[in-house]
Amino acid sequence: MNKETNVVGFSMGSLGNNLISGVVGTYLLTFYTEVYGIPAFAAGVIMLLAKIWDAVNDPMIGMLADRRKPGKNGKYRPMLRIFGPLFALFAVLSFCSPELPIAGRIVWACVTYIGYGMLFTCFDVPFWACVNRLNVNTEKRNTAIGMARSMIMWAMLISSMFFTQIAGVLGNGNDRMGYPLALLAFAVPGVILMLICYRSARETVVEEPQADHISMIQMFKNLFKVLTPQLGFTYIVAMLAGLCVTLGPTVGVYFMLYYMGDVSKISLYMFCCIGSVAIASLFGASIQKRISEKKLLILCCAISAVANIGIWFVGNQGMVITLVLVFISGLGCGIANVPMISLVLKMANRAAKKNNTRADASVMSLNSLATKIGQALASFFPSLILTATGYVANAEQTDSALRGILITRSVLPAVLLAIAVVIVAAIRVRED
Repeated sequence: MNKETNVVGFSMGSLGNNLISGVVGTYLLTFYTEVYGIPAFAAGVIMLLAKIWDAVNDPMIGMLADRRKPGKNGKYRPMLRIFGPLFALFAVLSFCSPELPIAGRIVWACVTYIGYGMLFTCFDVPFWACVNRLNVNTEKRNTAIGMARSMIMWAMLISSMFFTQIAGVLGNGNDRMGYPLALLAFAVPGVILMLICYRSARETVVEEPQADHISMIQMFKNLFKVLTPQLGFTYIVAMLAGLCVTLGPTVGVYFMLYYMGDVSKISLYMFCCIGSVAIASLFGASIQKRISEKKLLILCCAISAVANIGIWFVGNQGMVITLVLVFISGLGCGIANVPMISLVLKMANRAAKKNNTRADASVMSLNSLATKIGQALASFFPSLILTATGYVANAEQTDSALRGILITRSVLPAVLLAIAVVIVAAIRVRED
């Protein structure tokens, strides 16, 4: 295939994918407990089981993708056409609420949500593995990475702002009808965008062993050949970055409602958190032309860490300054998205050349897993700190609880980003 990839069209896969997953990640727990009547504890167990299964199936799906024999449409590209619509279907099913006893509802939720998660991985892993094989030069590949990462945040922003309004209109006050219809309203354009991604992508031909003759045991051996300690450290940084990007929106309501005392500014705060990351990702590739991945990653993490420390010192004494610092923190994390993926791909490529082994999908599945772990911890750490400092829902907070909210929004991400700086500085990267 000599035709060059349309990087704009390819990045639409990320927009379509995350229009759907953004809704599921933000509103599914609310749907389970408030609309479908599943007990909160049971809903939490469902989410936990899904994350545990994610930890198992991400690398497995990556290895299965690596075992595929390249065809006329490429190696990973055909998976985008197959699993995009299937993952969207299970997302809609996850928001359906058949009349069942409680036990039946729990089983329905388990099957649909875990199925959704697996099919999401079946699209997301080959999508990012395909980046390493796009028929474009390095500059355009970095542009594709930046655009795709930016689309994630724009999709999250759109879904978080408009889903409940659409559900209210389509359901006419009936959430059991409105939620699945609203998700369908996101899923239809999402599938169209994922199919545009499939049509736009073109893979280069890469010489590799006949993957269909390689056993799973050999695939594990190949993966471990590519997994250098330096790549492992990069995964840790990806986990920390995913944690910090998710932490801001996760604690946003607590921070604005209780600590800042102005619930009317929550939408503006969310834009500063998520919109800044999306805007920054657009410029990541351009900035990376002038500075190496490692240096840019250190600089971005350091800027974001300093901005978060600034939030601690400003506190609730200046709304405008605090929001500006939140925006700067998001810019740092957003620009860091591009060198993060580039660094993973660069080290994986060098290890592959050295060992004459490729495992692109497996490598990216582990990067996806690291990000997912970070996102899960973004819910765990705040709940731990808020509980320890005496937070009480829907009540006037004590000074200790307010301090805990501020620590969660400022000191915690600053410390995590400082750790990321130290780790990246220790990673050895041979510059081309």
